[in-house]
Formats: sequence, structure tokens, C-alpha cells
Amino acid sequence: MRFILLPFLGLLGTGLLVAAQAHAQDLPAPGARVPRVAENPKPTEPPSPLGLEAAIHWAVEHHPAIRRARSQVDERKGKALQADRWFPEDAELAVKGDIRSTVDNGESDISVRLGQPLWIAGQGQFLASAARARVRGAERHQAYTHALVTARTRQAFLQALVAQEAVRMVQRTVRRTRDFRSALLRGPEELSPMARNAVDVAAHRVQAALVRMKRRQEHARLALLEQLALPPDVNLEIRGRLAAPPLQLPERETLMKAALRRRQDLAEVAQEVVAEREDLKLARRRRIPNPTIYWAYSVESGDRQSRLGVSFPFSLRRFQRGSRQAAAEQVTQAEVSQEALRLTIRRQVHEAITDYRAARQLVDILRERTYRKAAESLDQALRRFRAGSMGPGDITATLDNLMTVRQEHIEALQELVAAGTALEQATGGLLVMGQYPSSQAENRSTLVSHGKGDEE
Repeated sequence: MRFILLPFLGLLGTGLLVAAQAHAQDLPAPGARVPRVAENPKPTEPPSPLGLEAAIHWAVEHHPAIRRARSQVDERKGKALQADRWFPEDAELAVKGDIRSTVDNGESDISVRLGQPLWIAGQGQFLASAARARVRGAERHQAYTHALVTARTRQAFLQALVAQEAVRMVQRTVRRTRDFRSALLRGPEELSPMARNAVDVAAHRVQAALVRMKRRQEHARLALLEQLALPPDVNLEIRGRLAAPPLQLPERETLMKAALRRRQDLAEVAQEVVAEREDLKLARRRRIPNPTIYWAYSVESGDRQSRLGVSFPFSLRRFQRGSRQAAAEQVTQAEVSQEALRLTIRRQVHEAITDYRAARQLVDILRERTYRKAAESLDQALRRFRAGSMGPGDITATLDNLMTVRQEHIEALQELVAAGTALEQATGGLLVMGQYPSSQAENRSTLVSHGKGDEE
């Protein structure tokens, strides 16, 4: 009896020892610091005043989309580590013992079976290759997210600058309209009720435009805070100058090819195609099931037996054909997605080039010089009204023209920022609408120039 139980007790002790060693590897060493799960601390506020490059750096470090992309890369690496293994499954150990009571004495039977599945026909290689391709795809997705967050942060920052400048512009228009109204009231002749109402209506419209511009400024500030992953109650002061050199655009086809090579989301889809093809190869190789090599030892009625064998799982051919068909269709879907994304990128580049060129021309046309000319027309209208050659309707038209020119200039700046950052996104960061250095900005053509005659 004692001799019969020796193999059983030895295997049981070996299993307990292996389990204890595996558990000990997961425990920290004596005196070692136990790492804590990092909580998500509230991000500190960025430096103030905040510049464009500092805003982009802050967004890249704190934006949840980039943090999520980093986590996805680590997750895919963990799955790749799990897929790159020597055996398809862990070894299986089965131990069984029976005690039978007879008239004379009791008899014990034991049986031990140790089995290990093995890869066959290169199935493990295909599984690991698909996992590595998905790791590369996750890394491309992280790079694309980085470029996308950079472009959106640049757009939000420049739009906030435009909104800040727009409020200043409209405030100047309000002061000019107020001075115009005061000059009319101080004239040698008393204004008629119709003329006074016309001037008051124009002044109220300019005040309403200022309210709208302040609302846009607040919306732009909130959009920038969202890109910086900051709460809305943060008091953020930005610093910058709306001075950007015109982008040197190459030929459309040259830019198109460069954008297709640079776009990381297209590279991500390409890696997904590679992974799906490896999955298809694995599905085809699974026609040959993975064998399991096992060793069995048993003692029955005092007889000892030792066996070595191979077993194969039995699966219906119809189910295997269905899995291969599904894997083939997944390859087709990935290739279609890749081709559709390539067409989308080409369209985005074409639209971005067209929009940027149009927006640049609008800004060049509606520069500050155009506003100064409209302001000069307002001074001429004052002199003509005093001379009696203009009526109340002409005054209203002149004031409306001054505000219309200002609003069109602001809208052109907003369109230029949107078009420039859209071109950056379409080309994967190949073309970036930057700013002149502060030493050069004074000597360059700027989006917003400050004329001497327009400063108050």
C-alpha cells in the first residue's frame, strides 16, 4: 500500500512546489516597495502666458486620446507576448486515485496522465506574426493620434488668437463709431430725429457685434482648454502673434504621394491587412489539428502500466470551412478599408489645398488696409454730412460698411486657420502653418497689421 502511494504523493508534492514557486514570483521581495496603482491626478495648469509650442507640448502629454493610444500599444504588446509561445496550450496534469474495499483487505488504484499540446504546420508562427502586426498597427495609430492632436491643438490655439484679436478689432470699431456719433452731435447744426436714430441704430449694431465676438472668444477658449485636457474654470492666458509665412505648396501630385506615405492611419490599416492575412493562413493550416503528446502511468490491482501516446482533436470539416471563409472575408474587408482610406486622403488633400489658397487670397484682400480705407470713408462721410450732401441713409450705409469689412476680415482669418490646420491633418503633419520668430515678425507681412492711423 505504501509503495503504491509513493508515485501519487511525489507528483502531488511536485505540483504543490511548482505552484508555490509560481506564486512566490508574483510576490514582492522582503522590504521591497509595493507599487501602487497610479491614480489619475488632476493635471497642473500650464505656464501662463501660454505660447503655441508650449500648448502643443502640454496637449501631447495630457490629451486623453494620446494616453489611450499609448495604453492600446501596451495592450497589443501584452497580447503579442501571449501569442508568441512555444505551445498552443498549457500542459495538463490529471491524477486519479481509487480505494476498493474487499473481504481480506483494501486495494488502491492510481492513474497519472500528463499531456502537452504541440504546434503543427507553423500555426504558432502565424499567430505570433499576426499579433506583431497588430502591435505595429497600434504604434501607427499612436503616431496618427499624436499628429491629429497636434493639428487640432494648433487650430484651437490660433482660433483663440483670432477670437482675441477679433474682440480688439471690434472694440476699435466701437470707439470709432462712438467718436463719429460724438462728432455729429457736436456739429454746428442740430441733427434731425431721423439722422440721430440712424446713428444710434448703427452704434447699437456695433455693440451687438462686440457681444457676439466676446461669445466667440469664450467658445474658442473652451475649445482650447478641451484640447489641453483642462477644466473650463482654468484662467488661461495665451500669447502669440497672428503672423504666419505663406505655405510653399508643391505640385498636387507630388504632395499627394508624400501625404500617402506620411499618413500614419493609412499605415495602421496596412498593418491590419497584414494581420488579417496571417489569420487567414492560420485558419487554413488548422485543417491539421494540433496534436497532444501525453504520458500516462497507472497502478491497477498491483499491476503497473506506463503509456506514451498522441491524440488529435476531432472537428467537423464544415466548421473549419466556415472559419476559413470568415477569415478570407475579413482580409477583403481590411483591403477595402485601406483603399477607401487612400481615396479619402486624396480628397482631403485636394480640398485642403483649394481651401488654403482661397483663404490666403481672402486674407491678402481683406487686410487691415481695407479697413483703414473704410474708416477714411467714414471721415469723409462726416465732412459731407456737415456740408449737407449726405442724408441719414448714407450715414447708416457708411457705418454698416465699416462693420461689414471688419467682420469679413475676421471671418477670413478664421477660414485661414481652419484651412491651414486642415492641410496639416490631411498631409499627416507634412505642411504646418507656423509663425515667424518674434525678431522677424515685425519685418514680414502679417495676417493682422497694426496701422498707425488705426491705433487708438
